[in-house]
Amino acid sequence: MLLEVDVLLKGFDEDIATELQRRGREFIEKRDADLAARLAELGLSEEVRETEGLTLPMLVALGEKGVKTRDDLADLASDELREIVGESAMDNDTANGIIMKAREHWFAAEDAAAADVAKA
Repeated sequence: MLLEVDVLLKGFDEDIATELQRRGREFIEKRDADLAARLAELGLSEEVRETEGLTLPMLVALGEKGVKTRDDLADLASDELREIVGESAMDNDTANGIIMKAREHWFAAEDAAAADVAKA
C-alpha cells in the first residue's frame, strides 16, 4: 500500500501534497457543518442522534425520511434502515444491532410491567 501511495505521489512535491490535504480537510469541515445545520433543522431526538453506528450523513438521511425518534428507528426493519442510509454504508448485522438497541426500552417497559403483575 505504501508503495502504491509513493507511486501516485511521485509527481507531487510537498507543497502540492500539503495543499491537497488542506483542501480535503476544508471540504470535510464544510460538509460536516452543512450536515449539522440540516440535522438541527430536521429535529431528530437526542436519543437518535446519539445512536452508536450512525454517522452525520446517515442521521440527516434518517431525518429526511421522517425517522426522528427512537421509536421511529425501532419500527424500521433492517432492509429499510439500510435503504435509507445507503446499503453500501451498513451491513445487515449492523442494521439489526442498531434497531435492537433502539428497541431496548420497549423490552425494559415490558419487563417492568411483568414484574408489577407478578408482585400483585
